[in-house]
Amino acid sequence: MKDILISIIQRNSDYFKLKKSEYRTVNGIKVLHVEYSANVKGLDFEYIANLYLTSGGYCSVSTHTYANQFEANKNEMENFVNGIVKAEKRGTDVVEIKTSPPPPMAPKKSK
Repeated sequence: MKDILISIIQRNSDYFKLKKSEYRTVNGIKVLHVEYSANVKGLDFEYIANLYLTSGGYCSVSTHTYANQFEANKNEMENFVNGIVKAEKRGTDVVEIKTSPPPPMAPKKSK
């Protein structure tokens, strides 16, 4: 998963540096925690993300800020990405709406 994430980021940024990558347990979920820097269209950003992958799907909680604001925002960013929780999968509800089709369009008049 880390390799896929890195290749996507590198394709979409002018500069990329992976600062931290580790597995953590957050709220009972094993997540890949990443921190990285990227320059996108001349702007420097710092990112923090927690990624979770199962056979049933993928979840990513991420946040970013301007590089010069990172230290001031880091605790709030960590709290945000650590808010990831496991949810139970619900069955799919199917709603069928029966309506009449719209009336046919009138032919265009030629000039």
